Amino acid sequence: MTHHHYPAAPEEPAAGGRFSLSRLHPAWNGSALVAGLVLLPVTGKVLHVCGDEPGVLVVALAAAGLLELRARGRSWLVRVLTCNLLASSLVTGAGLYLWGYLVTGA
Repeated sequence: MTHHHYPAAPEEPAAGGRFSLSRLHPAWNGSALVAGLVLLPVTGKVLHVCGDEPGVLVVALAAAGLLELRARGRSWLVRVLTCNLLASSLVTGAGLYLWGYLVTGA
């Protein structure tokens, strides 16, 4: 009688999901949102100086997204920038033009 012994695969630690409620920090994210909203008039003026071009806002949003991925939610200033640019895309001329272009294609 032959006994085959196959070593068990090493147990891997349970991988944490990418999203977990324990990683949400309402005070931290809320303060970043408030700071982003406070800086909204400054962003509006900067976009106006750039001619209210939606391309400028697209580049800024892409840069903020890349910074968010790189920082992985650890940088408060990156979160402030992201909140500020997302709010700017909803209330500034460049942002409204951008959304109009994305929705209608014209």
